[in-house]
Amino acid sequence: MIRSSLELPGGGLTPGEAWSELMAGNQRMREGVPEHPRRNADAREALVSGQRPIAAILSCSDSRVPLEIVFDEGYGDIFAVRTAGPTLSNATIGSVEYAVVELGVPLVVVMTHHLCGAIATARHQAESGAKDEADLPGMLPLIVAGIRRSAALAPLELAPALHAEDLVEGLIEQSGPIRRAVQDGTVRVRGAVYSLETGEVVPV
Repeated sequence: MIRSSLELPGGGLTPGEAWSELMAGNQRMREGVPEHPRRNADAREALVSGQRPIAAILSCSDSRVPLEIVFDEGYGDIFAVRTAGPTLSNATIGSVEYAVVELGVPLVVVMTHHLCGAIATARHQAESGAKDEADLPGMLPLIVAGIRRSAALAPLELAPALHAEDLVEGLIEQSGPIRRAVQDGTVRVRGAVYSLETGEVVPV
């Protein structure tokens, strides 16, 4: 492990070290030997005075993608920003900016997943030419609008990777603070796709 169990998690990690830690945790989870780090009362209490997560992760809200389990992490490790899809909005971009500017995360991960219902719906809408407003209730058209381009440009099995790439590009383009941090080399933004079937996180 890069750090002891009761340290503030992200202090001093480089973007590469943070990514390596997430990948190591995902491998432990897939191999059935998770360490379940920082999940006791002492770890929780150590974070009362502050947080310094190792990464901000923008991911889908799908209940089958629990981030601390997927990456075998614990209290204070992951600053999670989750929406169906996921999609970019003032709220999601601002949340990631908070993690970068205020919490000093060295890594931002944008993670989609296979068998995503939101992506499947967006693809159906794109293929059928249906009007989002007519066929979907409430705010769901906004979710579809945030996915439609990726879903329409690739076969369903490739859409999650393309959507992740689009989100990485969009996040950097639309956020000045994130773009400057990337240019300075203090933050890295990476895309990834999670497999519900295997549990593997694959970078894109």
